[in-house]
Amino acid sequence: MNPNLPLRRYVTPLVDWARDGPEERERIRAVMHPLGEFFRWVDGVIAPLYWRSLNHARGMTMPQFIDECRERLFLWAKENAAEMSQPEFDDGRLRKVLATIARNTRILIWREVKRARLERLDDYFENRRPGMPDDHSHPPRTPKSLQTPSAEDEVMEKIARAEEAQAVAALLARFSRSLRAMRIMRELLARLYRLGRSEGKREKLSAHWFVWRLLRRPKGTQLPRYIREDLRARWPEVEYDVINARVRCLRAAWKNFLLKI
Repeated sequence: MNPNLPLRRYVTPLVDWARDGPEERERIRAVMHPLGEFFRWVDGVIAPLYWRSLNHARGMTMPQFIDECRERLFLWAKENAAEMSQPEFDDGRLRKVLATIARNTRILIWREVKRARLERLDDYFENRRPGMPDDHSHPPRTPKSLQTPSAEDEVMEKIARAEEAQAVAALLARFSRSLRAMRIMRELLARLYRLGRSEGKREKLSAHWFVWRLLRRPKGTQLPRYIREDLRARWPEVEYDVINARVRCLRAAWKNFLLKI
């Protein structure tokens, strides 16, 4: 073997599978048996990129994650057979492609896990016992299903969501500025931020996340009771149907804002 040639030990069977017809693909699939060298190499690249916190509602176990990344690799190979056929496309470049696929897949799955947690957190807020929001001396414990499995996973999740959290904060700041000519909407948004700061401290959520979650609630869903009570206390002279209509208008303004950016 010429030591100067790029090493294509794992690229070659994959590019052959991607370039040949369906019958040949099935034959090469049989050659690349899950217990074979090719898949051992693939799994070795994918496995270290898995987060244990993905093993959650709407998430995946590690075997499921590996299978998903394998399938995405085959789909990528079909579309990029010409690039892989180039002599300079070696195993190192294939490793980088596979690692990128695994990281992107991990983020997509993690967002689904986070969405499931937020939905359960919404239910948790809505079903709190009467009087609990005012009991500052005994903050409610986070349900076990919402807790991060380990400190290591929590650090990983914080790193992964840092950019998204910054984007949400910046987006809501722009939205707030877009309401300059709408005094009532600005007052309502400010009240929700105030509530978000007090509630978020107990639930370890920022005010931005609190408001963002409220704005994206599905149409027709009722606000949690403690939020309704807070808004009534802020505007006791206004019928709640009117307050509720203002909330709907704020959500509509948010949707229109998103369409324009």
